[in-house]
Amino acid sequence: MNVVRSAGALALALLLVACGEKYSPVPESGHAAASPTPNTEAKNFSGTGTVQSITGDKVTIAHGPIEGLGWPAMTMTFAAKPTQLAGFDLGDRVAFAFRQEGGRFVISSIARQQP
Repeated sequence: MNVVRSAGALALALLLVACGEKYSPVPESGHAAASPTPNTEAKNFSGTGTVQSITGDKVTIAHGPIEGLGWPAMTMTFAAKPTQLAGFDLGDRVAFAFRQEGGRFVISSIARQQP
């Protein structure tokens, strides 16, 4: 009876994992990025890139590869607080950190890089 109960619990756990929500961002470049690993929520990742546009609480950055996620270089839009984006201009080289919050990627810090 314990074997059946254990097998049932294992099957249920596998079913829940298989039915879990997956998110695969499609950046503005049109190339699908690798799906984040299940533990990407609340974890910070970092990158460097060039500001392409700033609109309200969104910043589009053409960035290099993001090692922690296995992402190639691409252009994508991140959410940010307008106060974080104050003083940045198009073409600025930046170093930034971000985290995943649900289905969006949110800037946690951003700083201008010296040329």
